[in-house]
Amino acid sequence: MAETGPSHPVLRSFVSALFKLHGAKFRLHGAKSMVVCLKNARWSVTEFGLETVTSDYDPYRIHWSQLLEVDRENFVPVYVCPQRVSAELDVDIEAFFDAWQRALKFHGDVLPKVDPRILRDSLHSARVTTERLKRQRWNEANYVYWDFARGL
Repeated sequence: MAETGPSHPVLRSFVSALFKLHGAKFRLHGAKSMVVCLKNARWSVTEFGLETVTSDYDPYRIHWSQLLEVDRENFVPVYVCPQRVSAELDVDIEAFFDAWQRALKFHGDVLPKVDPRILRDSLHSARVTTERLKRQRWNEANYVYWDFARGL
């Protein structure tokens, strides 16, 4: 079976440098990559990194070089990837965590070492964000229903 991405660590580092140099966005457009490690109901770990399992032509894709990007501007440093995904609509955050951690293991030869404290804080923060947004959307839907029921 042919591979769709570079498997040699030096070549992967070069591709990562090109990817960062040309200002690639977090969400990329294009065809899906080959699944190599895991495919659960929502996510697949690929040579590219991590992407959603969807039937549409525009999957949510995260390059492997961005899996451990750290946001140190907050009070507590966190990994950016779980924070961005937790802010999306209808995300199964636990399925993402499972796939993300497997992607970290699969691409671990070219990624920096995972900081357990930052990992713990990132997972907690993403869960809190997901629950807060879910509650906020539920409240907004109920307010609209309440206004509709009162005839406004």
